[in-house]
Amino acid sequence: MKLWPLPLRGTRAFGFVGFAIAHATLLVGYLAAPQVLAGLSPSQIAWDAGSAYIAVLPFEVAFPYVVRTDQDGRSSSALELFENGKRLGPAHSGHAEIRERGHGRYSHWGNALWFAASDSSDPRINGRSYTAITTASVSPVLPLAVAVADLLLLIAGSSAADPVRSPPAAFSSVSRRRRLWPAACSGA
Repeated sequence: MKLWPLPLRGTRAFGFVGFAIAHATLLVGYLAAPQVLAGLSPSQIAWDAGSAYIAVLPFEVAFPYVVRTDQDGRSSSALELFENGKRLGPAHSGHAEIRERGHGRYSHWGNALWFAASDSSDPRINGRSYTAITTASVSPVLPLAVAVADLLLLIAGSSAADPVRSPPAAFSSVSRRRRLWPAACSGA
């Protein structure tokens, strides 16, 4: 019974195929990162304090992707917030700054968006539409998994030697003659 359809020769060939598949998957993951869009309805928006409002973002992406937020590290979020098609900002603002200064500032924190309307009005009743767009990024787990797989494949490839073959018959007869030659010369 044939378990593997390809005629692989040894662990090195298997390691090369594994290496190629893992790296191709990672490359495709980076190149095909999806854009995620969410329209914020007034019913999703809650007042925080001052000019700040909070909306829960319904961003859901499947593995190997994640939506990075400012919570992951200063200015990690790629989110852009639009009010009637016009981009708001500055992004990555502190929550206290959004409450106190408003005027389009926002912060993407976890699955929530702290923001202020462009004129610091109440976004639930000002009649404007709000849209959040971001690009998902490859989960940090995937490159780590590929690196571990690479390490395992390197270890397996370097420790697995090809089977030792016995020398051809011609070589074994030559070595037998060399052992007999000194005895023939000595006259014994």
